Order: sequence, then structure tokens, then C-alpha cells
Amino acid sequence: GSKMARDMLPVYANLQRAVAAIPEENRESNAALIEGVELTLRELQNVFSKHGVTIVEPQVGERFDPKIHEAMFEAPVPNTQKGDIIQVMTVGFMLHDRLLRAAQVGVSATPK
Repeated sequence: GSKMARDMLPVYANLQRAVAAIPEENRESNAALIEGVELTLRELQNVFSKHGVTIVEPQVGERFDPKIHEAMFEAPVPNTQKGDIIQVMTVGFMLHDRLLRAAQVGVSATPK
């Protein structure tokens, strides 16, 4: 089952990216579309959890954890501490206690 789960990861990430790409001002007119995609994401999450896959979904402001996060870039951002997550590009996935794919994030460097 882990191969199937792994093959589904990009599907989840792409759907999530599609929702995130809809500009704020268009969200109302696309409410039905967004709702449909979010339902699909939830169903995928259910399928994943049935197969022991959990989603690693870091939030901006959390601490970078090299065990489950992959730093794609570092940038000095005011009012953050080195090692704070400043951007989340993709979620990650665990299979039981094994990392399938790290969440890709941007991390704060020491502000100049």
C-alpha cells in the first residue's frame, strides 16, 4: 500500500496548490469550486489515514525541524528568529513513523 500512497502524494499537493493559487478576491465567485477541491482533499486525507499516512503540515511561525522539514531557502525576515518557518511550499507525509516526503519550507535566517 505504501507505493500507492506515495503515488498519491503529488495529487494531494497539486490540489492544495490549486486552492492556494486562487486569489482572495476571487474566492467568493469560486466558492463551489474551492469547496469541491477541499472535499476531495479531505477524502484523500481519509484514504491516507486508512493506509497509515499522515500529513505533515507546518505553519508559518513554527520552528524548522530537519527531521520532517526540508529548507528550500533561507531569508532574513524582520521580527522572526533564525529557524522560524516563514513560508510553506508543500506539505510533507509520514507513513506510520517513517518520513515519506519532507514538507518544503522557507526558513528565517538571522536578520541582518
